Amino acid sequence: MKRNLILVFILIIFLSFVSASDLGVYPDEMKFDVDIGEKACSQVIVFSSENISVELEDSWAEQGYFGRESERHTLKSELKGIEISYSDKFSFRGQKEIKVCITGNIAGRFHGLLMIRGENVGIGSWMSVNVHGNVLSGITGEVIYDIGNGSVVGMMLLFNIALLLVLAYLLIRMKKNKK
Repeated sequence: MKRNLILVFILIIFLSFVSASDLGVYPDEMKFDVDIGEKACSQVIVFSSENISVELEDSWAEQGYFGRESERHTLKSELKGIEISYSDKFSFRGQKEIKVCITGNIAGRFHGLLMIRGENVGIGSWMSVNVHGNVLSGITGEVIYDIGNGSVVGMMLLFNIALLLVLAYLLIRMKKNKK
């Protein structure tokens, strides 16, 4: 009995040294809708009940992937034509607002992850970015990707372009035959 009491006492002493860090972020997803060259900003609130030092880092998925698997987000923003700015290191307790700004330089839809890492904990906020370019480049980027996946819309667009070319050829021939 005395031995069990000593073990319980030692266990209580060691448990008091265990501390868990908590870290949260709001919102869990930011959405940006910009034209090429336009800058858009959003606020992210990071919170912790303890004093914590964090580092931020963004990563991006391959074109066309919009899932929420962090392992699929391995690319740097420069490869996606995205300029992103935020405070990358800071310490805080309570809550801290972070301004995240994005400028899109290439038309398309992109999916990213802003990781916030503490000493023993990490959390993230997803980023959905839609960069509008001129109509032709916006259609071309998405449709070329869709055609590779057997999209009906992509195939119809190619069919319409082919018909337009045939029509132009026939009109030119008719004009030459009238002369």
